[in-house]
Amino acid sequence: MPVSSSSPTCHSMTTRSKARLQSTPSLVSTITTRERTELVPIEMFQKRPSLFKILASPKYIFLSFLILLLVHIGYTNAEEQQLQEKPTLHMIGLFHTITSLNYSHCAFTGKVLRFSRMMHRYGWKVVEYGNVLTESGADEFVPLMNRTEFLSIVPQNNAFHGDVAQMGTPWHRLFEERLLVEMKKHVKPYDIVCHPFGRSHEVIVSQLSSAFHVESGIGYPDSFLSLRIFESYAKMHYTLGQQRQGGKNYNWVIPNYYDVFDWRFVKKCDDDRPIVFMGRLTEVKGMSVIKEIAERMPERRFLIAGQGDPSKWFANLTNVEYVGVLVGRERHQFLSRAYAMLMPTTYVEPFGGAGVEAQLVGVPLISSNYGCFAETIEHGQSGFRCNTLGDWLEAIRQAEYLDRKYISDRARSLYGLDAVGKQYDAVFKMIYDLKDGGWYKNVSYTIPDLSRH
Repeated sequence: MPVSSSSPTCHSMTTRSKARLQSTPSLVSTITTRERTELVPIEMFQKRPSLFKILASPKYIFLSFLILLLVHIGYTNAEEQQLQEKPTLHMIGLFHTITSLNYSHCAFTGKVLRFSRMMHRYGWKVVEYGNVLTESGADEFVPLMNRTEFLSIVPQNNAFHGDVAQMGTPWHRLFEERLLVEMKKHVKPYDIVCHPFGRSHEVIVSQLSSAFHVESGIGYPDSFLSLRIFESYAKMHYTLGQQRQGGKNYNWVIPNYYDVFDWRFVKKCDDDRPIVFMGRLTEVKGMSVIKEIAERMPERRFLIAGQGDPSKWFANLTNVEYVGVLVGRERHQFLSRAYAMLMPTTYVEPFGGAGVEAQLVGVPLISSNYGCFAETIEHGQSGFRCNTLGDWLEAIRQAEYLDRKYISDRARSLYGLDAVGKQYDAVFKMIYDLKDGGWYKNVSYTIPDLSRH
């Protein structure tokens, strides 16, 4: 029969049990320190492996390699997908030069030379057509003349490369004949053909009408396409006025572009450093103005570099030295010694690339007060714009007080490959959109999303 918990028997048994438990030492209290140690897993007291041993283990190395491989495959697939979504850019090189540093003093050749590296940063494929070879890094280069042909047919004129940049010459006709054949093989519908030298290959436009054609950097007198990129607002407005045209939605302004690593900043500036000029030696580049300045500042040294004969202006001036034509790295070395650069251009300068090269190094630019200089010079900060001879003389005196680091930083932020490439990327996307929607397409590539700030 079950016993209830309230019965005397149950109560007495419980009392006895409690007494017995109270008189017996606790099981836990009777375990010695040594016994406690033996009860704990011995692994907890073993020394943990060092981080080096973990990283060096075959298992960890294999897992790391596998992760890196998967990341690389994912990145490569994304990059290939991005390239597939974009048309190919076809860059036409200059028919009278070679795309190399040896011809970098030609502004148009310099732009072709740097174009592919710039656009690769934004996922574009570039096919380039030119003479002999290219140092641009284009994805594909199509040679139209070999070295023997080029040297035998194109006059090697040291005075000015522009003298041989004439349409209808034997070298132009040969280049264009082969260019048309090769471009018909390579250009697909909706690809973008870049014309960096204006009308020099106008026939290509009608022969390859399924592609988009754009003048990719207008700094020359006669532009002709509806899709146009100008080097400055000054050049665009000048051209529109000259051609009696109004504004165009598919006309853009993008400055020339430079690899900033080619132009090392030089901080030191001594008073005895020379005042320099680098460009074509011609009256429209302001040689007479430099002559007037040099005559009134006999204590200062002037170095003149470029294509042409300086004797017409400087034969009797002992403080003016002509150093010849500079190419490639020579240009940086020349500018790194400069106190200031002069650009007294007498026409509406489209861009004035040598002046921007000087500012990349940190050299103040002193120029005329019209044309592109209103855009490339921050007056009183990165240089000076002058109207009178007095302005020129005073600007030279004040140049030593300008912050050369600021000059360099400003130029790098405006004209580096990353900054300018972003603008070209947006323009090429707008052009490609013309195949579907065009101006009416509800997308913007240039207006920033301010809501994120």
